Amino acid sequence: EKIQQLIENVRRQLLSEMVIAISDGSEGFKQEQHSLGFDDMLSMLYRSLRNADSSASAITGIREKFDIVLIDEFQDTDYIQLDIFLRLFEKAGIPLFFIGDPKQSIYGFRGADIFAYMTARKKAERFYSLDTNYRSEDGMVNAVNALFSQARAPFVYDDEIPFTPVKAAGQPFLCGDALKSMQWWFIQPGQNSKGKNTPVSKKSATEIILQNLQDEIRRLLADKITIKENKLREGDIAILVRTNT
Repeated sequence: EKIQQLIENVRRQLLSEMVIAISDGSEGFKQEQHSLGFDDMLSMLYRSLRNADSSASAITGIREKFDIVLIDEFQDTDYIQLDIFLRLFEKAGIPLFFIGDPKQSIYGFRGADIFAYMTARKKAERFYSLDTNYRSEDGMVNAVNALFSQARAPFVYDDEIPFTPVKAAGQPFLCGDALKSMQWWFIQPGQNSKGKNTPVSKKSATEIILQNLQDEIRRLLADKITIKENKLREGDIAILVRTNT
């Protein structure tokens, strides 16, 4: 156990030194190339606002540009961005609105930090939520409501990220399809020579999924299905995947 702990300590030390070396090397390379990225600009502003000698003029200069601040897609915020927003506008007497869907923060898209969102929520004086979904039809909205209402805290942090059922705006978006708005497809397990279930390989599962997907698209295009009173076309169909591969 002592040897394993020693190896683990060495591993952590090496990882730490590697991260520092890569970071320092990257900074040096960008300075030589006279280049800046989006993260670099954020870091420079963050350091400037935390520097007592430069923060006052920077804060005053930026505040003078805004009468009201609305930050859209706020769910993609990290702690550096949040610190910048709060230092600039929290006590500026300027209306500050954070607009976003916290459930999207869970995926860490664009470097989002769910805990940064939760920190901002605790500081907010008022909360407003939309109670109507204008992008999905009744069947899909009702299915989502039914699915997530089964769990006591579907997003774990129930106080900060509660699930609130919503209603659909009205008219069905897709007409003529007899299938339900939300369906789950399951791949059946394989069977060995003794008739017992066996796991499906990733390669086989991928082939099955792709074939079923093609069949479903053909069915949708062949049936008399309309979207906004026009016949469904290939360009109306979107396939959401986990990764680009």
